[in-house]
Amino acid sequence: MLPMLVDTGADCTLVPAPIIRQLGLPQIDVIGVTGVGGGKRRATVHAATVELGGFRVVARVVAFADEAILGRDVLNQAIVTLDGPGRVISVSGRSRLRRPRRSK
Repeated sequence: MLPMLVDTGADCTLVPAPIIRQLGLPQIDVIGVTGVGGGKRRATVHAATVELGGFRVVARVVAFADEAILGRDVLNQAIVTLDGPGRVISVSGRSRLRRPRRSK
């Protein structure tokens, strides 16, 4: 189990590089990553199975320093409900019914 910060503003999911090495996750790409402060750097991308409660998805995770961040790439594949006052996040599989997209 890896505690992660849920960040709806993050495009991708980040996993600390030492954990990726320890698990032996296969590298599948190298990308440029821009952090909150605007600093850019290259990072390796790895294939991983991510499980949130009973929901499981194969995802591309980025090896990045010491940060463990669950980003929109994984969050967008599930129904995620935030109960702010209860300080609880619940996750379930995708709905079979698609809602129409809102026009801008």
